[in-house]
Amino acid sequence: MPRLFQDLGLARGDGSYRKLVRKLDRTGLLVLDDSALAPLTAVERRDVLEIADDRDGTRSTLLAGQLLLTHWHEHIGTPTLVHAICDRLSTTPTS
Repeated sequence: MPRLFQDLGLARGDGSYRKLVRKLDRTGLLVLDDSALAPLTAVERRDVLEIADDRDGTRSTLLAGQLLLTHWHEHIGTPTLVHAICDRLSTTPTS
């Protein structure tokens, strides 16, 4: 995930953000590894939610890390976003 956040930041700067997000959306299985190395920034929280939301019900997403689910609220920082992200990651793909 640290590299993904770096790529998303660069894509914002060069205008290719939507293209990168669409590419992630088309990936059959998206593995987000090292998900809890540092608390998420506001931009990173929105990125994770947007990616999860775009893939919700259509593609599989695997979130891997060392952080227990019980600590996500303090790591992500916004309870509403924690619930929204978990909701989108826990659905079963329709295709």
